[in-house]
Amino acid sequence: MIASRDKTTTRKSKTKKTRRTPIDWKSYNRELVKRGKNIANALKSLKSYNEDEELEMMNKCKNGSPFVYTDRFIILLVIIKVITGLSYRIIEGLGSLFSDKVISYSQLCRRTNKMPQAIIDNINRKVTKAITKAIDTIDVIMDGTGIMVNNTYVWVDEKTNTARRRNWKKLHFVIDRKSKAILFLEVMDKNKNEAENENMRDTMLDALENIDDDISITRAFGDGLYDSNDNFDMFDQAGIELVTRIREPTVNIAKSKTNSSIISDWELRRFKANLRNRIAIKQIDWKRYVKEHQYGLRGGVEGFIGAFKRLFREYAYSKKDENIVTEFKFKQLTWNIMRL
Repeated sequence: MIASRDKTTTRKSKTKKTRRTPIDWKSYNRELVKRGKNIANALKSLKSYNEDEELEMMNKCKNGSPFVYTDRFIILLVIIKVITGLSYRIIEGLGSLFSDKVISYSQLCRRTNKMPQAIIDNINRKVTKAITKAIDTIDVIMDGTGIMVNNTYVWVDEKTNTARRRNWKKLHFVIDRKSKAILFLEVMDKNKNEAENENMRDTMLDALENIDDDISITRAFGDGLYDSNDNFDMFDQAGIELVTRIREPTVNIAKSKTNSSIISDWELRRFKANLRNRIAIKQIDWKRYVKEHQYGLRGGVEGFIGAFKRLFREYAYSKKDENIVTEFKFKQLTWNIMRL
């Protein structure tokens, strides 16, 4: 007689699978086409202007040989280079589509690297203000990511062993959560902390300058790197809620103080006088905090960084620090133009 098998051991556990909302591919494809049209319209507008007037202003009181190509024409060619990833020499050939007198490779390279940051920032500011004009309040997401320099490896001799390490830098982003427009972009050294309070003050001031004057920032999402007393106080004074995760030791201290009967009322009030400590008390029930303050919305920055790197690649083709900054300023401008 064959022994009957225990049904409880053979029965497979049925787990409920959460259904994801289907992707509307038609809307997504239309959005991609719209981004291409935005780039095309921007290139048309950069070309449809009076070159003679701009050249006259650029060459006014200028020593040495006069400019032959306007800054807008250089920006037009660089945007094409940023999108396509082509070399300067190929862009030199493509320049014949827009001008009878073709700019040389060396001229384009020099003019690009010497382009004043104020000119790029001014154009980018007009674009971001146009994107955020129809919004009353916005939420921003802050994060950083690494990029390789010149797509090469650097050999580093560590005592007896020879290790191959990438030479890389860091990008610090502040983006609008809904439109994914880049309100702030900074190229930093890999050893620098983007969440330091002194750096964050300049970061938020620059981000506020790039949105419409009638718009206010209500929340700023960031990972645990932004957790500091100075950052919480700074954002609170600016009327912005900083939504980030408090470090676990502080949350444990908050839990022990609120649940202990030994702690006096005076000591508990003193602990709660600190804004970061009050938020740590809320984060004792982490799931509730995430639901109430929508901390999960910060996850959108991961998709943004992935899309940014797929479009503009994960490295800087420039070698000098100042040229790398200029390169990514143009990438920021190109990205925002597609979001118009």
